[in-house]
Amino acid sequence: MFADSIELLRQGSLKVGCGLSEEALGKFSVYLRELLKWNKRINLIGLKEEGEIIASLFVDSLACGLALSPFRADSIVDIGSGAGFPGVPLKIAYPRVRLTLIEPNLKKAAFLHSIIGTLKLSDVFVWTKRVQEVATLPECQGCFDRALIKALRLSACLPYLKPLLGESGQVVWCKAKSAEKPQNFFGFSLIREIEYDLPCGFGSRVLGILASGDPESSTVPRGTIAL
Repeated sequence: MFADSIELLRQGSLKVGCGLSEEALGKFSVYLRELLKWNKRINLIGLKEEGEIIASLFVDSLACGLALSPFRADSIVDIGSGAGFPGVPLKIAYPRVRLTLIEPNLKKAAFLHSIIGTLKLSDVFVWTKRVQEVATLPECQGCFDRALIKALRLSACLPYLKPLLGESGQVVWCKAKSAEKPQNFFGFSLIREIEYDLPCGFGSRVLGILASGDPESSTVPRGTIAL
């Protein structure tokens, strides 16, 4: 990454409560290089400019750390991970996280395996399956503290997440705006929303925190973080 891109990532990460070490910044530089290289051969992401990738993918992924435990040692499953967002940036920032990436597309899964090896990330696993299949695997039952959903329809994955989550497990739903009308959360309830702005005018985002329960009885406290 160019110096201004590194500084954008450094400052953007601080604003979402994630101070990156020099080692982590170096890993992000490699991640970006590999992402751009692979993207010329297979369709990983639609973004082309470094600044937009850093703000809309890297910093936006790091914002999910606001929904993790204070000690950042959660067991996380990233549903439909694609090129690794938001799971891989979180792993770089919080090495103690135990991460499972679910990505059924073989080419994208190949990139995930490659970047995990290149960055020498440990405790990261890739399931080249659909979430519907993973939810039936005995070894995955109740294994995760958090499930991450980004750029997917809730109806395509939320009905299958309860078997994967532990008793107090939650879903972190990355979305563009707050919920303005009742929605079907398939046995979960929206218990909290965290609002924040991306750097350099790339827009605002919201994390919706979903937990098992009755949506009719839940309240939705909101907080705002400005970058």
